[in-house]
Amino acid sequence: MFRIFRNLRHKKTLERSKSYFLYAIGEIILVVIGILIALYLNTRKEEFQEKQNEIVLLEKLKEENLYNIDLLKDNEDYHQKVPEMFYSLVDYLSENRLDSITDSLAYYLNETMKTPAYSFSQGNLNNYIVSQKNNFPEINREVIYLKNLQDDLNVISNKSVDLKLEDFYKFINNDIDFYTGEIYSTKTINSVAFRNNIFLMQSVEEELAKIFGLTIGQMRKVDSLIVRTLKEN
Repeated sequence: MFRIFRNLRHKKTLERSKSYFLYAIGEIILVVIGILIALYLNTRKEEFQEKQNEIVLLEKLKEENLYNIDLLKDNEDYHQKVPEMFYSLVDYLSENRLDSITDSLAYYLNETMKTPAYSFSQGNLNNYIVSQKNNFPEINREVIYLKNLQDDLNVISNKSVDLKLEDFYKFINNDIDFYTGEIYSTKTINSVAFRNNIFLMQSVEEELAKIFGLTIGQMRKVDSLIVRTLKEN
């Protein structure tokens, strides 16, 4: 009789132990699920905040990019035509032995002696490149390419200025009044050395015109991408 009671009590104890065990497992599962949900929500919150921060950077970058476009757009026509101006000047000097100043010569010299050099505001551009979290991969690629182009344009435009100062301005410094544009002598202009210097500058101006066109085109492309992204987000 006592053995029966002991068996029943033992059976109930096992059943209770099994119930407690299942209950404990359920509690652990619920805790784990709760932790995973909390981590997921926290990750989503961080991702959202990162995206919002990147949008703020894009807005600042857009403003800076438009400012830089304004710096270039007034010289867009000039860089499209100046390489041809150098060709025309060389042809003109080769075909004409000049004893006096002509309107054509004055025009060619005036156009080819311009010396625009470019430096860009890049604070927001650099901040975006450093801070971006790849929320907008297309913009990221194009912005990095834009920075490279701006840096290249800065280098080659300053090289063009240096060449004109050393091989152009100094060469004819005694022949032309740079303030009034009046030309006093054509001796230097008629020389082979002068034409050779023009050939050298011509190659630099061609490369400068190419990079200028790529840069302003890329700046406009980045602006369009930023406008589209801000509208979508």
